[in-house]
Amino acid sequence: MVNTVLAPTTGPSPILFVCADADHRELYGVGMRAHGMAATFITTIDHARAILRHGGVPVIILHMAADDAGTWSECGDIIRSGTPTIVLTAHVRADGRSRRQAAAAGCAAFIAAPCTPIELVRIVERVLAGERGVVWPEVVGV
Repeated sequence: MVNTVLAPTTGPSPILFVCADADHRELYGVGMRAHGMAATFITTIDHARAILRHGGVPVIILHMAADDAGTWSECGDIIRSGTPTIVLTAHVRADGRSRRQAAAAGCAAFIAAPCTPIELVRIVERVLAGERGVVWPEVVGV
């Protein structure tokens, strides 16, 4: 199943958002569109790989449902694809390991859920502007 928030026919390509959870796709889709950002929502990493082969995706958001070695391994080629990747996950380790793992993998941004759609749009805009190493919420000392 693919839920798509259609982009305008002119302007930049939409953001690619990979998320298996229908409720999260709906929440972020409506919220991002309300704040002027188009996104194409898909449910699988395999579908993301197929889309990325054609190029033209400015940013990809990976909504990670798990924070384990298998998940990071499965997403590794997406993260290394050259397309700036934002990881959005509720699986945040208090010791900062998840953030460090995202940075070491080459992610442009790491977002700890919950994150409002407007905050997500602001982070995507920062990444589109070339900023890397974005962490939200910003943490000190971890």
